Amino acid sequence: MPSVLADSGPLAALYNRRDKHHLPAVEFFRAHGAGLLCLTTWEVVSEVMYFLDFSAAAQGDFLDWLHAGHQRGLMQIAALAAEDLPGLSKMMRKYADRPMDLADASLVWLANKTGVTDIITIDRADFAVYRTAGRKAFRNLFVATAGAMNRLNEPRMQYGVSPEMGSGRTPDTLRPSGKPAARKKRPSA
Repeated sequence: MPSVLADSGPLAALYNRRDKHHLPAVEFFRAHGAGLLCLTTWEVVSEVMYFLDFSAAAQGDFLDWLHAGHQRGLMQIAALAAEDLPGLSKMMRKYADRPMDLADASLVWLANKTGVTDIITIDRADFAVYRTAGRKAFRNLFVATAGAMNRLNEPRMQYGVSPEMGSGRTPDTLRPSGKPAARKKRPSA
């Protein structure tokens, strides 16, 4: 199974219908979710939770989705150790003009550790500049896929993320019909 590094942007967009990257994120995981091992870090997960702080339900659904993906062998979350900090500090100083945040530094660290340089990110400019310790460039599969999703001749998953990777609680654009779920109206006071 091919592996890809997962940055916070596409993961947060998957659970935020107002995000301009929401539909490309949904399409990406519909097309590739069951056939891809997503590698990420706890720093990225923390950043996604921050981006989703507008809704405890969205945060909970995201964590359920991560857990289900992990249980199915489709998601791995790596943890930094204290001995990794000097290398991260050096890397963040090297890219201070970007600037590189901890989540991005953790993904470059993970690329160095695993050898995986395919990534899904909306952070095109920064990951076009970042390099691994071996000077390897990153290849952003999200950007390439998001712009050409309808031209791909790959089989599509019928239900999006939920059957293979989800928990049954998915963003409302990932319903089997492909139509958003009806919103419940609040009772008037």
